[in-house]
Amino acid sequence: MAPELEVRDPLDETLARLDGIAAPVDQQMDALEDRIVSELAPVEMPLRHQWTPGLYTRIIFMPKGTLLTSKVHKTEHPYFVLSGIAKVFTEVGGWELMVAPRAGVTLPYTRRALCIHEDCLWATVHAITPEEEAEPDEAKRLAMIEARIMEVPRPEVHKRYLQLLDGLVGGSAVLAEEAF
Repeated sequence: MAPELEVRDPLDETLARLDGIAAPVDQQMDALEDRIVSELAPVEMPLRHQWTPGLYTRIIFMPKGTLLTSKVHKTEHPYFVLSGIAKVFTEVGGWELMVAPRAGVTLPYTRRALCIHEDCLWATVHAITPEEEAEPDEAKRLAMIEARIMEVPRPEVHKRYLQLLDGLVGGSAVLAEEAF
């Protein structure tokens, strides 16, 4: 069992202000996304893709001090916090401190808010279809899989964030696998 830690972070103030909003969770998540895009600098979070027969693994690096929301996960799948500490909010469990190493299961239609307290590596593992596995073009294969497993709740906000990130990383929001 992971030790209980008292972790203080400057981002907690932003999170505390959102706790007082008497609105459905989706509206609170939307409000948080709006604040992230309008008040915080974009953060580069490299994503690595690993392929094994019948499985696709996504590993994301999230740096300390990052506040973010996830896309909506449409499928049930395992997740693994490989390193780091994050305060995570879900519609089902509320706020929870997650300390690596940790494993769990993401339920369909989960959307998370994350406050990263220590650099964090987070992995999700997804079954892939024979059609997805047979696609030779990795970009097309990723697009097929992402369309099936994830949903962007507000595409216009996501697009704006990617535009801000483009400015941060010099014109390309596509991040290299070798970054971590």
